[in-house]
Amino acid sequence: YRNSAPNQTGLTASVGLQTMYTAPTAGEYRLMWETIATVSGTGNVNFNYNWTDEAGGPSISVGLTLTVGQRAPSVGAMNAQTFHVAAGQAIQWSTTYTATGTYAVYVVLERLS
Repeated sequence: YRNSAPNQTGLTASVGLQTMYTAPTAGEYRLMWETIATVSGTGNVNFNYNWTDEAGGPSISVGLTLTVGQRAPSVGAMNAQTFHVAAGQAIQWSTTYTATGTYAVYVVLERLS
């Protein structure tokens, strides 16, 4: 399974909770994302993602300071997280925007097993 969210470009506000996929059976997944500042500004944008495994659901947030061309959390690298998802649980993402610049988000989800 592989799913890409529609490219989110020219953003100047938070993106509400987006469900990428609901796992029909338990398995390992990899979420890959890139958050890029496209117009310099002041403040930050965080990429947030969450899932639920058999022990409960972690929620993770990765921040970006809005400097043109900067990628969160490091310059020039797409970010990835591998995790286990329980059957019937959603894999979701959102952004939290507290800034004045413009940004873009690209998100891909793959099932590994």
